[in-house]
Amino acid sequence: MTDLTVGLEMPIRKANIITERAGVNYVCGVVESNNSIFKEMDQRHDYGHDAFVLLVEGEQVLPKEVAMQIKSGASYCTPTTCKIPATAGHLAFWAGHDLVTLGVVYDPAENSAHWVDLQAEARARTRGNLPRTGAIIEFPKAEWNRLDVHMFSAFLVPTLQGKAPHIELKTSISWARSDDLDTHDLGVKILAARHFREPDMWSTLLELFRQRDPSQLTPRVWLSLVKIVGHHDDGGSYQDTSRKLNKLFCVKCLALVLQSWPNSCSMSTTMASTVLAMATASCLF
Repeated sequence: MTDLTVGLEMPIRKANIITERAGVNYVCGVVESNNSIFKEMDQRHDYGHDAFVLLVEGEQVLPKEVAMQIKSGASYCTPTTCKIPATAGHLAFWAGHDLVTLGVVYDPAENSAHWVDLQAEARARTRGNLPRTGAIIEFPKAEWNRLDVHMFSAFLVPTLQGKAPHIELKTSISWARSDDLDTHDLGVKILAARHFREPDMWSTLLELFRQRDPSQLTPRVWLSLVKIVGHHDDGGSYQDTSRKLNKLFCVKCLALVLQSWPNSCSMSTTMASTVLAMATASCLF
């Protein structure tokens, strides 16, 4: 300081701004590295959204925009979880907003960020009623909700379009075997949507079907298994795929499903044999 400033109260810049900007800059870098458009809100107009993101897939600008609420710093995270505090007003705002709002927490110690769907969280807490109190929205640091350059394009962009994420087979199998039910369900969903032509996908579903307690098993497992014989309740079938796979492998799959049928099922042995015979015919011919 010069002699002119001695004894004067000078303007200050709070140190927490460094942490706040680190989080915004990290998210901006991820978004713009994927050629999407990051539009930061002027702080004078921040009422629950720090930024808006216009999605771009490759070079194709999509008619899809999302809002983001960004938190940064050690106070918002632990080694395994993140949290976003919300007032009753914030919950009502996110629940009723036209755009999906993603909450992003940046961990400066790890130089990583994770996200949560704040609109879904807010709606679950309001359920059509005005919230009377605020909430702490806590969510895990999982592999699938990590926000980085790869996961933004492979997972987040397709998910926000209502499409299955572009996750490789090995990772999808690992997620499907997870003890965390959300990760397990997501892994099975991706396997069924993206990898249904792979024998390893069917082997994984059979392993899960036979070894897991029903309470730890997503319904997507048995829905995928019955589709191989032409189950159309959800508008899909894997019959064409089953003809391309090894025919004996298909029969083995079906036999193991019926052998593992829950004891509570009313299917008789005769009926099970009949179903197996019909299913075998559908695979072989």
